[in-house]
Amino acid sequence: MLDRRGMRRVSRVAADAAMWRWASCFVAPFLLGRLAVCQEMDMEMDTELRKLQDAAGSIVTTTGLDNQMSEKLKLEFEQLFDEDFKNLLVECQQFAGPDCNVAGMAERMIKFSLELEKLFRQCPSGCPFPRQTCKAWWRAFEEEPATLRDECSVTNNWPSACVSFAREMNVRLKNASWELPVMCSIIDPGVDFHRVPSCNTLIKMTVANRKTLHDDGCYGEREQCVSDVCDAYTQVAWRMQPRNLQEENEPDPYAADFVLPGCEVLKDFDFWGMRDECHKRTDVAGLCDCLCPAMHNIPVLGFARCPDTIDAYLMYGR
Repeated sequence: MLDRRGMRRVSRVAADAAMWRWASCFVAPFLLGRLAVCQEMDMEMDTELRKLQDAAGSIVTTTGLDNQMSEKLKLEFEQLFDEDFKNLLVECQQFAGPDCNVAGMAERMIKFSLELEKLFRQCPSGCPFPRQTCKAWWRAFEEEPATLRDECSVTNNWPSACVSFAREMNVRLKNASWELPVMCSIIDPGVDFHRVPSCNTLIKMTVANRKTLHDDGCYGEREQCVSDVCDAYTQVAWRMQPRNLQEENEPDPYAADFVLPGCEVLKDFDFWGMRDECHKRTDVAGLCDCLCPAMHNIPVLGFARCPDTIDAYLMYGR
């Protein structure tokens, strides 16, 4: 199968063949006195032209068959992330070369992200998680995009749009509010545990993804507020001890008493062991009875994320 460059080559070869045929038919008999030379060369060129025309019959567009991006894939990517990030992906795919499979990269990102989101929704606390799922997720977001970039760059098929997409992806992987990289940094910490997040990162992620004081956690009935606050405490208590998130047969386990750096002081409160008594705590009652009514008035100032920061301090930092 030929691309557009291949088709242009076919056209040039055809033109050259025609010129050579005319030159052979009129000049060769005159110079050589042998008409057979012309006829023999004419038959050979006909054969070669037919081969080239057959090959040109299946021309592909510049986007390439393996790099098509369906509307369904675009929608799923936008739902997983947002419209801005989806637009960066689409631009990367449009300007990349025909053999640069950006669509396949996006499909794997979606696949493993949805699998993890389902696991974390089904069991926010009290469960271990398969390390292999996080390994596959890291490959989809780190190793495979880097490999694709290197392969496409060899043929100058990794445009600036793809550089922008990769740069934004790396920023998002470091975002403490995104549950998937934070959780997978604990479940699959990498060589020498280099991915292990801090306690502060875990708390930021929890406040950003669970109902706490400034959002839906404060609305509705008081009993629901208490339940939401206690769920947030319980989730942090379970996840701050990484061994809880690893399966029993984990070949490279954390120490049973290891907690995320900075969470040592929280361990003394035993939020997990005392989770059934959480609703009786006076500080939880104070959060729901006194602070919640005023929390929704706190403004969001640019990147400061004041509501999340205040929630994190009042619930865990005091």
